[in-house]
Amino acid sequence: MEEMYKVEDVRERCNMHTDEILEKLEQAKESGNLEETILSFFAACEMDMRTIWTCRDYLITDAENFFKKYPALISLRCVIEAMAGRLDSAEAFLDLLGKPIDDLEKSKPGPLDIVRIMTEIVMPQVDNVRALSHAYYLADSLNSPLLGLALTACRPSVINGFRDMTEFCPSMEANEAIVCKAIEKIYGRSGKGVYEVALAEWKYETGNAFEALLIIASVIPTLEGVKDVRCLFTAYMLQMRILVFGGQTKTTSEIFEKIRKKVEDNYYDELKDSLDAAICLYHCYEADYDYIENWLENKAPNENKDVFLMDMYCYLVKMRVYLQTGKYMLTILLSKQMISYLEQGHRPHDMCECLLLTAMACLKAGDEPRALENFIKALEIGNKYGYVRVFSDEGQIVVELIKLYKDACKRKDIEYIESFDEEWLKKIRGYALEVASRYPDYLKTRQEEYATLTKTERQIVLLMSMGLPNEDIADQMDKKVKTVKFHITNIFRKLNVSNRQQAINRAKEVGYL
Repeated sequence: MEEMYKVEDVRERCNMHTDEILEKLEQAKESGNLEETILSFFAACEMDMRTIWTCRDYLITDAENFFKKYPALISLRCVIEAMAGRLDSAEAFLDLLGKPIDDLEKSKPGPLDIVRIMTEIVMPQVDNVRALSHAYYLADSLNSPLLGLALTACRPSVINGFRDMTEFCPSMEANEAIVCKAIEKIYGRSGKGVYEVALAEWKYETGNAFEALLIIASVIPTLEGVKDVRCLFTAYMLQMRILVFGGQTKTTSEIFEKIRKKVEDNYYDELKDSLDAAICLYHCYEADYDYIENWLENKAPNENKDVFLMDMYCYLVKMRVYLQTGKYMLTILLSKQMISYLEQGHRPHDMCECLLLTAMACLKAGDEPRALENFIKALEIGNKYGYVRVFSDEGQIVVELIKLYKDACKRKDIEYIESFDEEWLKKIRGYALEVASRYPDYLKTRQEEYATLTKTERQIVLLMSMGLPNEDIADQMDKKVKTVKFHITNIFRKLNVSNRQQAINRAKEVGYL
């Protein structure tokens, strides 16, 4: 075991796709060589969390005997438990490893001590300052950077999907030299562009989209030649977000496919689900119901099975798809489920987003008191960290929530919160109005996208679907033919169609038939 985890050992990333590894594990199980195959992959190579999660059934087979033989691999079980949100179980496995960093004092760490400290870095319950001190300690002990750590997509400076570093973002520019030195020490060559991308993400989040785009445009050419595409992926995703909200959507599909090719060619399968979710979110803004319903049915993560917390971004997109398909209760339930996991860690950005999505679902469901309660909780987090775009990118519904909050304050239903800076709220509202004007159908259901049909109009559509001509419809409803024609003209206008068959098809789409 000591030979597998030498202190100076830095394992290279496995250049195989996850499904290939899974296939080899299955073959090894059938041939009786599972133990050797597990060691050849998971002890000799640096594996991403998606692969560890996907292969978890093989890694916990006969776990007790396997871990007695190779105790260092207990770290894999810790990570699996943490990724599933079972932190008590993760802690129990962690205690089977070496000494915690506080117990080492000045003694040289052994191989299992190194494994324990490295595992603790990704545990959600370990705060950011402690995680960074662990990373520094390991970089010194190994005399080498930690290749297993990397920036992930769609969050300001999130490490390994478990860690939200936004508490450090406001001082990032002022301490650029210190931050860059720390990145170089901890990340090594995989840290190229981390500072620039993290800064650009923060600039965008706080409302400086133009500055963010300039930073991204300057760093992408540098990152194109780097084999580790995680930072490049993050840069491209942010660039796409800025372009979409700036109305520059013509090259969207081309850029998405360029990202996909980079991910596949460099074996970064862990990014595929986030990419699919990001594309789905783009279709949400375009109100492409067929696409988002297909993603929901075939690609969205299933919260009713084992929850994989590395899919948090995908779950957040799924909540929006639930909203856009009228599944408000499912939105609330999924959000509450994610919040229960986030409360165990240090994830203010995701927590803020979940609370906001809960407020949005409550508002759409007609429950204004609960919408207001959750919106205020989201604002409290957003105000503390200076978030803007997490609110404003939701468009019209955030404008409505701000109005709901202000109206409640005027009526004295709630106490005005002095700490909420008025300029900050104006900034959020201003950007939200821009998003709303550009994407007016975002988060609207099929029914909401079209003007509501009256009871009479719905009855006429039903009779039209039965193949009745205007004269028979008039007889059935005891109306004049001229009146029926007038209603049919209104039906065509409201459903944005030009003939009877289109009206029948659209009525089926939106649930009138």
